[in-house]
Amino acid sequence: MNITWTDSDPHGQGDPVVFLHAFPLNSGMWNDQVSDLAGIRRTITLDWPGFGGSPLSALPPGSDQQTGVEIYANCLLDLLDRLEIDRTHLCGLSMGGYIALSLYRLAPERVRSLILCDTRAGADSPEVRRGRYEMASIVRQAGDEGIERLASTMIERLLGDSSRSSNPDLIGRVTKMIRQSSPEGVSRALEAMAERRDCTDLLPLIGGPSGVRTLIIVGNEDKLTPPSEMKRISESVASSEMFVIERAGHLPNLEQPESFNRRLREFIL
Repeated sequence: MNITWTDSDPHGQGDPVVFLHAFPLNSGMWNDQVSDLAGIRRTITLDWPGFGGSPLSALPPGSDQQTGVEIYANCLLDLLDRLEIDRTHLCGLSMGGYIALSLYRLAPERVRSLILCDTRAGADSPEVRRGRYEMASIVRQAGDEGIERLASTMIERLLGDSSRSSNPDLIGRVTKMIRQSSPEGVSRALEAMAERRDCTDLLPLIGGPSGVRTLIIVGNEDKLTPPSEMKRISESVASSEMFVIERAGHLPNLEQPESFNRRLREFIL
């Protein structure tokens, strides 16, 4: 079974923008960006298997024997092939950024440009890796109750202090997306992120003579991947541009959509 996706203009000309959502959300996190680019650029959003509208069965056969986020990168490559998209602007946030880097390693010729938001190039530390496996076990065993627990713990990590104190509607919107995730989809994603390949060696190639233009975006209140982390990526990708969004945490596209959209348009148009 295929993953669920939305294509704003199947007959649009030029390279589209493909948005890759964060853990543990879904493609709905990009609604503000899709609306902003309507009539300007073809956009494609998708749900990873087990998130939003994509069933866990959308994972390719044998994926339970695979490790790392390459599983999701291959799902994306399959979608690009089916949509007959040769090259794309690739925008990934957090887990979506891990997958964007993984896809670039697998098929750099398919990437027109990279927009890496609130993500990391390096692999997890042993402590973070253990934490992901522990959460995967809790969610898998507790089922829907595990998803509720995940939602309650993730809000503080995902949203900046400014958003949590002033935007209750956004808290509800993010919580709703988390609740639309399946326990096994969440657990599999956590394990894939824990086992993902270190991509720091890839960064100089992205910025090299045969690489692609890259935009780095981060919220100034992000506790998970702070500006200092994103600066390390930017310094390793020659000629990349870095933009810090004020009053935003780990989800700047949701917390400060106008600032995010303005910088995205400037980069891709």
